[in-house]
Amino acid sequence: MGLFRSFGTPNGSQTCEAYFNKASMDRNAAQWNAAPTKRENISAKAAFESRASLYDAQQPLRGSNLDVVVPIKLDENLQYSYPLKSGKSELIALDTLQEVAHLEATTPFSSITINVPLDLKTSGSVTFSHNASSESDQVDDKIWLHTSVLATTIPLDHIGIRKGGMITMSANSVWLSLDTPYISLPDSIFNVLLQAANTSSEQDFVLDCDTVPRLPDLVFGLDIDHSWTLAGDEVVVRPEQYVMETEAGKCVLLARRRRGLQRLGWAAIRGREFVIDLAGQKMGFES
Repeated sequence: MGLFRSFGTPNGSQTCEAYFNKASMDRNAAQWNAAPTKRENISAKAAFESRASLYDAQQPLRGSNLDVVVPIKLDENLQYSYPLKSGKSELIALDTLQEVAHLEATTPFSSITINVPLDLKTSGSVTFSHNASSESDQVDDKIWLHTSVLATTIPLDHIGIRKGGMITMSANSVWLSLDTPYISLPDSIFNVLLQAANTSSEQDFVLDCDTVPRLPDLVFGLDIDHSWTLAGDEVVVRPEQYVMETEAGKCVLLARRRRGLQRLGWAAIRGREFVIDLAGQKMGFES
């Protein structure tokens, strides 16, 4: 059983914390193929009703307006979670942080920053901040999107694949799903990617690692009526984000074919900050 390492990082050959095997990929893929639902093991409501215990562990920070930073952990099913309470084993699924309306009403924090590392041998983090993103953030290096109830739906104009030229097809939206690594693509785009990667489902989406630098970018063109930014009007997912390499030297594609609702897994935010501004009811992608 191989171990994950990140493609394109200086120390990528070192062992990392996340176990990679086909069984775990299959289990996660099965969950990914289902419509977005709350996990049965711990619902978002139950998680945040118990959320005070996380802040109880941070008593010295109360009233100080300092940020609270907690680690995120990747399990054998390729799902990220974070500790409910310091020193305790109970973990909360990362995607519960997308419950914007509930969080705004139940937490003392104004914004949440999620960092999923490109190099998976390093720890990711969630930063809870008392400081909301200011209006000046609208001219920074982030793409901002309005959100009120859930930090999930990204309004789109098109989905494309680009390497020099670009092939696109129209799209209405994509669902940001932090409970899975997988990025879903419509048939026409996915077929082009498979051809470029020279892989298939029969090969478990394993590809030659030497081809990764030559792979195309995945482009999610935003509906500009629902976003504001000077950082660009598209979310671009690069090969080093949607490909993972095992310690055994196998590179695996973290993209899948899907009809209907398209989904962006956490692979899309690897190596970039993702901010949920509770006070401002917006979410931001580092470009």
